[in-house]
Amino acid sequence: MSINFVNTRVSIPSGTRIRLFPGRATFGSTVRSAGIAVNGFKLEYDSVDDHHINEVRVDTQIIGIFGNIVDFHVKCHYTDKTSENPYSGEVVVLVIAETQ
Repeated sequence: MSINFVNTRVSIPSGTRIRLFPGRATFGSTVRSAGIAVNGFKLEYDSVDDHHINEVRVDTQIIGIFGNIVDFHVKCHYTDKTSENPYSGEVVVLVIAETQ
């Protein structure tokens, strides 16, 4: 058994409010267990208007382990007081797995 790391980038297309996006990390051998962490993110409003940030949130959750694949979700929320302004960006996650 060994510990392996995979960085995966999830694109966040333009939209509003809290949003959930799937991601996948593929390892070279069967995954026995895994953990996930946000390695970095960039979220920005699509417009150049002045926004007073109300909330910035990026969460991750492992959905399942299937052989050498770890599926996960990234949840994003980037909002000002109105919650109606579209934003986009990317999230980089680090998936850590114990493999056989």
